[in-house]
Amino acid sequence: MAKPKIVIVGAGVSGLICALELEGKGYAPVLIDELPEVGGRLQTVIHEGTYLDKGFQVLLTAYPMVRQYLDLEALSLSYFRPGALIVNQGTAYLWGDPLRDSSFLKAVIQFPLATWSDKWKVFQLSRMLKRQSIETIFSKQGSTTLDYLQDLGFSDQIIHAFFKPFFAGIFLEKDLATSSNMFEFVFKMFGEGYAAIPSEGIQAIPLQLKSKLNNTTFLLNTKAESIVGNTLKLKDGNTIAFDQLVLAGTGHLVNQGISAWRSCWNLYFKTDQAYLADDIIGLQTDSTGLINNFSFLFNESGEPIISVTVIGESDQEASSITAAVESELWTSLGINAVECIQVFQINQALPIIDNPIAPKQVSSNRPDIFICGDLYSNASLHAAMESGKQVADQL
Repeated sequence: MAKPKIVIVGAGVSGLICALELEGKGYAPVLIDELPEVGGRLQTVIHEGTYLDKGFQVLLTAYPMVRQYLDLEALSLSYFRPGALIVNQGTAYLWGDPLRDSSFLKAVIQFPLATWSDKWKVFQLSRMLKRQSIETIFSKQGSTTLDYLQDLGFSDQIIHAFFKPFFAGIFLEKDLATSSNMFEFVFKMFGEGYAAIPSEGIQAIPLQLKSKLNNTTFLLNTKAESIVGNTLKLKDGNTIAFDQLVLAGTGHLVNQGISAWRSCWNLYFKTDQAYLADDIIGLQTDSTGLINNFSFLFNESGEPIISVTVIGESDQEASSITAAVESELWTSLGINAVECIQVFQINQALPIIDNPIAPKQVSSNRPDIFICGDLYSNASLHAAMESGKQVADQL
């Protein structure tokens, strides 16, 4: 007996994992995406042989789904040290985890932007979260991250100097208004593993998943516009019939979309020298400035390139953002931006999820239509993978 025809709309990580699991059950799904290549929000461009990600994104190796589905060795990861270089009022300080990188020990002891109580509380928080499961973290009643940190007794000094700039770069908001459940999850993952970037950019992750698919038909550069009965109508006028439909991050087709997004800019500049090592992230504590975080990479000729993240500012022109960032790099950080080589404005960088949860089934009000994606639980690579698997398990 022939297997039902399953069509998946959305070739991000959740759609790819769903297709991979379905192939394992003997299906030959059709995977549709409006972009020219797989990856969803994980996209990389190549500029003069250098891989530039659309948005500063890292792979957290502690994600359980990452360890299940990805060949990390094949991704040839470049690992960041478990810490950051914090620039506060023109002075740079190292801050990190001395238990995993002993070279941070002296810096943490001497770090002037945290009290001794703060330093002890960071250790206690890490130890506590390592003992909690991901399911437990997301099952708790949450608050804002700022309230959570204040309730734990952290000083305003360390909240301003470390927690705000570091997690602003992750949550893409500067006020730590994101749920404490998400904060605990991310803090736990950073504490149990490492942040890394594939040598060929963040899109190497979905491309590796794609390479594992042998019986999936890909229809890229193909936009799905509506569903009529058991037919998917495409923008080009064609239609595709289905027995079962999976909407991977594309629940808007059944009015289950996400309308609230956080935005950011990601700019790349050639510089006259590398101002910090390429295995550490720089943070800017000045809340009145544009720059949140920065890091260095090198092109094929060994020339240093700086990646800069600006949070929000969606109403600005690219030229004005570029000029302001160039000026701020020099006046606040002493970094000479020689040439701007790429500017990305990312309006849908991160979904705003008020109450993040562990991935669970999302109802479409139709028994033959299924929904998955990190948009419906918590914004993470782990959630995208797990939700894709969950839907495939139902089919």
